[in-house]
This record gives sequence, structure tokens and C-alpha cells, in this order.
Amino acid sequence: MEKMAKLLGHPENQFKSIHVTGTNGKGSVVAKTSKALQLSGFKVGTFVSPHISCFRERIQIDQNMISEKQVETLLPEIFDTATKNDIPITFFEACTLLAFRHFAEQQIDWGVIEVGIGGRLDATNILTPRASVITSIGLDHTELLGDTLEKIAFEKAGIIKPEVPVILGPRTPHAYLKQLAASRNAPTIVVPPFKPSRSDKSESFDKENNRIAQAVLENLTDSNGPVEISESARIRGMDVRPPCRLEKVTVKPVNGLPTPPAVLLDVGHNPAALGRMFAEVRRQYPDNEYRLVMGMSKERDHKAALHVVAAHAHYLHLVEPKHHRAAPLNHLLQTTNEVINEQVPCPLALELPVKDGDVTATIHHAMQLASEYQQVLVIGGSFFIMREAREALGIDEPRDDFDLNESFPELKKNENI
Repeated sequence: MEKMAKLLGHPENQFKSIHVTGTNGKGSVVAKTSKALQLSGFKVGTFVSPHISCFRERIQIDQNMISEKQVETLLPEIFDTATKNDIPITFFEACTLLAFRHFAEQQIDWGVIEVGIGGRLDATNILTPRASVITSIGLDHTELLGDTLEKIAFEKAGIIKPEVPVILGPRTPHAYLKQLAASRNAPTIVVPPFKPSRSDKSESFDKENNRIAQAVLENLTDSNGPVEISESARIRGMDVRPPCRLEKVTVKPVNGLPTPPAVLLDVGHNPAALGRMFAEVRRQYPDNEYRLVMGMSKERDHKAALHVVAAHAHYLHLVEPKHHRAAPLNHLLQTTNEVINEQVPCPLALELPVKDGDVTATIHHAMQLASEYQQVLVIGGSFFIMREAREALGIDEPRDDFDLNESFPELKKNENI
């Protein structure tokens, strides 16, 4: 990446940036921070991954996706540079360079950049940002980042740069990360854990993400000193939530039945994210049963995730999205049955697969049942289910003809960026 960036004129140095990593919450913090900056009059680029329905979602300026023409102009330049200089680059590295070239060309003021995976070895880590952010640390991508919280924290702390402030979310190992930051002379700003009160016993993940984004904005500086963010911009920025983060969607009635109390899309895919998602669903819909349509990626801890599902959902439909990283349906069925047998008593009923786990057919079937019995319908478990799910629900949005989400390359512990 360093070689490619140099050959392309170091586009990553041509705008001020905020670099965001974390197990959960990073996409939301990126969206909220970006919107507040935009509402304060700045031209703001965002880079996120993976995308939901359209590749161009990854690269946006002031919430406008990069155009097809801009992709067609810039991407060949990146590939030609790599080929002429005999530099192999991955899909994600090409995406990152495309974003940085686009942002430099469009002369943005700020780029709010989400790490792809981990941090230390991530393609985005050629940045020297104005602020680094670690939203949370949990067990996820353990096959790449390590099988303990400390190992994962070490990888994510790789985005901490010398003398660059780092904002630590409440669900991070503060003492360990502060020690790593101190070794790089990086000031730390800790978002404290939530303190329950009589009226508010738990904090939603959205409120936690708000507090992290607010801390970023409050501590942001440039060459002129503190960056001025208006109070109205802060407030309106915190209202933003990315697609498929407990997103409530409007659906049409099925066979004359009233629509379900809610149809929710959520990409939570690890035990921590699923647990907090169900807690929020229970808070909003305490009197309803929950029907879940779920697909997962191969590399997830399926059993741990399904234990969370079994503790909260009432009915489960498993699917296998049309993606090479999708977990096989038969494996998920077998694992779910093991979980149900282990978790006694277990409120979860595993529904029979529809058309070999076809996403569209399963959602239509689950919608019929959720409408008939007035249950909350939740669709989630993976980013890679959402393109088909949103199409099945009739959501009108830009959509690629085929799924362009690709797997990350194998990361080697001592690989240099």
C-alpha cells in the first residue's frame, strides 16, 4: 500500500482524516461523525465496508456515492499503476486507493475512514489521521486477529499514531490501550462506561455510539486549533444511523393481513452485537414474539451466536445467501439443533427451510407468518444477506447486478503494509 500510495501521489495526505476501528459500532460512529461535520459546512468523504446493495456505497462525499463514471476513470489508473510496477494488490486495497484518489481529486475537507478489519495490517492504515477511534473490542475475526481480547485489541490499536489523539469507547480494555497509546505519545480520551439510573437501567447501542461520536467531535483539531462544530450539527448528526443497523423498513401488506408490528434489518453478526440488538428489540417491542430470518458468514462463531439467538428469539428461519462466504445451510441447521438441545429450556422453534434456504422465498414465508401472528420480524446475521433481503422487501435503491463484496486476503502476523 505504501508503494502504491507513493506512485499515486500520496492521495491519503491531501485531506484531513479520522480513522475508526472497533468490533462493533464503527460504521455508526463514522456516519454520525461525518454528518455532523457536513452540517457544520465541511466537505466530507466517508469510506466504509462492506457495502449493502451497491459497491459505490463504500465511497461517498456528503452522502453522495461516487459515480459509475468516476469509478471507471480512477480504477483503471490504479490497476495500471499496479501492473506496470509489478505490485500485487487485493480487492480491498484497490477499494481503499480508489476512495483516497477520489477524495483527493474532489478536494474534500475531512475523510472519515472505517477500517476494513483489525487495524495494524489494514489497507487504510497508511493514514496519519487527526484522530483515531476504537469503538469497542470483542471476539470477532478471531481466525485473523487472534483468539483473545488482548490480541484483538493489539491489532486494532495498530491505528494509533504518534501524538495523534485516540478516542476509546466504553467497551474497550482501557488500561491496556492507554498503555499502548502512551508508548506512542498519543493522548487518550476515554468514553466512560454507562452508569444506570432508576429511570434508565441500560444504554442502547445507538446512544453508546452517540457518546463516542460526540467525544470525537469535541476533541477534533486541525492546524488552526479546535474544529468548530455547531450544537445543531452535533444534535442532528447523532440522529443518523447507517442502513441495516436495527433499520425499521416499511412493507406492503401480505394477502390482506395487517403488516407485522415491525420489520427490522440488522447486520449484527457476533454474540455481543446480537445480544445488544435483541435487548433493543425487547425494549421497543416488549409484548411481541420475535421471528428471525438469519444467514451467517463461514468464518463466524456460529455456535456462540446461535446461543444468543436461542435465548431471545421465538422462531428462526435459516438461509444461505448467494455469496461465496455464506455459511452452508446444513451446517447452520445442525449447529442450531445442537444449541437447542444444550440450552434447556429453550424458547426457540427452528422452522423448516424454504427452498433450500433461499433468502427471498424465506423472507416472503416469514413475512406471511409474522403478519398472521403479529410478530416482530428481524432479518440479519450478516452483511451478505442484506442485498437479497432488501430486494425481497421491495426496497428501491441502487443495486449491483451481482455481489461485489469480496473476502479479505489472509493476513500474516509480520506482514508490512
